[in-house]
Amino acid sequence: MATDLWFGQAVLGRERPYHPLGLPATFITNGADLGIDLGADPSFAEVVAVRAGRMTEVREFLATVTQEDLDRVREPNAPPGWPSPGPRAASACLRVIFNEEWAHHSFAVRDLAAMG
Repeated sequence: MATDLWFGQAVLGRERPYHPLGLPATFITNGADLGIDLGADPSFAEVVAVRAGRMTEVREFLATVTQEDLDRVREPNAPPGWPSPGPRAASACLRVIFNEEWAHHSFAVRDLAAMG
């Protein structure tokens, strides 16, 4: 979900950036309005495939983006959605994604260690 929020919406400016299988954060109370299927029950393989696709999009963007494009302030998307409307540089949005990725990695490593 963080990739859809901070990359799809804030960096790419997609009108409908949210994947139907996205799991909205608790502060997002209008997930269905955003195109998220709140009743979805995807398999692990489906979730992994969606995640891999999103990570591929970010990698492809990073492989071709210039510093000028990273620094350019993008105009906010119209609501509804998250992050809340506001002008942002792609570099700031990517920082949020990288921090989220690192935090989730840390949680997974911690939890796996506790299980072992």
